[in-house]
Amino acid sequence: MKKGPSPVSRISTRVAAILTTVAAAGALTGCSVLEQFQQPEEQQASEEQTTSEVPEEEKYDTGQYRKEPHPGWPETPVDMTSYSEGNQIGYQTLLPYEVDPERFTQGRMPVRYNTFGRISLVFPDAVNEATKPFEKNYISGYIHPASDEDGNQIAENYIWRFTDPTSAEGFANAIRDTYLAEGGINWEDDTTYPLEYIDIPGHPGAAGMKDEEGDQVHMVTTYNEFVIFANAMDNRDLDMAEEEKNQDLTWAVDYMSKFLTMQLPMMDDIETHKTEEGFGKHDKLQPMDPDNILKYVVMSPEGVEMTGPVPAHMNKRAMNGMFKATGEVSRLLDQADIEAMAIGESTLFRLANPQNAEMMLASFRALDSEDDPEKFDEPQGVPGTECYSTYEGSGKLHYCYLKYENYYAHISKFENTSANSEATIGNDPEEEANKVDPKTQLSQMVAAQYLMLRAAVAEAEGNADGAAESSAEDTAENTAENSAENTAENNADSAAKTLSETTAETPAAES
Repeated sequence: MKKGPSPVSRISTRVAAILTTVAAAGALTGCSVLEQFQQPEEQQASEEQTTSEVPEEEKYDTGQYRKEPHPGWPETPVDMTSYSEGNQIGYQTLLPYEVDPERFTQGRMPVRYNTFGRISLVFPDAVNEATKPFEKNYISGYIHPASDEDGNQIAENYIWRFTDPTSAEGFANAIRDTYLAEGGINWEDDTTYPLEYIDIPGHPGAAGMKDEEGDQVHMVTTYNEFVIFANAMDNRDLDMAEEEKNQDLTWAVDYMSKFLTMQLPMMDDIETHKTEEGFGKHDKLQPMDPDNILKYVVMSPEGVEMTGPVPAHMNKRAMNGMFKATGEVSRLLDQADIEAMAIGESTLFRLANPQNAEMMLASFRALDSEDDPEKFDEPQGVPGTECYSTYEGSGKLHYCYLKYENYYAHISKFENTSANSEATIGNDPEEEANKVDPKTQLSQMVAAQYLMLRAAVAEAEGNADGAAESSAEDTAENTAENSAENTAENNADSAAKTLSETTAETPAAES
């Protein structure tokens, strides 16, 4: 009997353009960025004469996108608790690739669970109903999903945080008990059936729930105030005849065991804030932009549809989870000398030097070349850019690489070219009239990124100059102090010597 998609896999099968966009970031072929924009001296001189009076900020159309860096976020406001906590959890949630690098090579859509309501996409209705009482104690969470090369075998690693261990345990027990009682769903007649309890080797505190009919295994356990949940699914049987089906899920059980063996030691590395119940590590939330890079990422203006992920500072694990080519990107991130990285409407890396930024662009270019992209000129001629298009599902993905000094950025925009993409019936006429062509919008984002990176480099140079001046002042001050001290010391020595000689030459006073 052919089954429909499992409710627990819905979130990971909706790989929307916003992540396909980021995942498509790559490295190009041919000459370097600098060579591509190199022009004859006469032409350069002519252009400099005609454009020298126009400030860079006025040369380019950035649309509604901000062209100045954001003020930054030295501290995280309280109303961003779920956002901040979700980021910290995502930094320490294992990628399926890390657990089984041979099998799970294709990254899927990671999700930050800012609200309890988002969890409803993970579970069947019965589990959602059973876990409702714990909503008031929920803080935040994260998932890293992945699949094999063909998209048939899927793994999803979840971690959710609650205010206290009692709430986490209650939530986990509700998941376990409901799955075992009525967690399986027959999609053809919308009926449910109980699942089989199984042990997870090496982890007696974890509950495994085997859905043989659905070709999947679920696992849940707790660690202090955290709930650790995972799914492992095998869709290879969907297109097989009944007599050919192989429902051996041993690999899924082994995956759960290895996942917990690797994940549990990492739980104490999650940088949490203390809850009112007294659980957590820090009195304050962790900073949103600790490396001072998120402020330079392009972000969606108010009223403009967001096409990239929710803006966030990233570590290597979280950034790798944003890409489809997990293995290749993992090696790239390990080898690159990266100082900081963040995502938003653009994906931005700050490297140790311009040479490393050039190497990163070249590496991504090589990855993307496998999709045989079509190159096009950046409409505004923004310096340091290379732009391409590739077919992606129901449309085309347009993307640009931008290298500026020691920064590398990737920016993209999806264009729906399907037959019904032009339908406007029922749409707001004013909205339709104000729609911007995808390539034009991409160019606006690229220009905004370029101007912000100019500001970033200028700011860094200013800080360096300030530090140098301060160092020079300190050196001069220390030199003066040392000189004064030495002079005083020499004078004192000289005076002491003179006094000693005088005393030696003068007879002692008689008593």
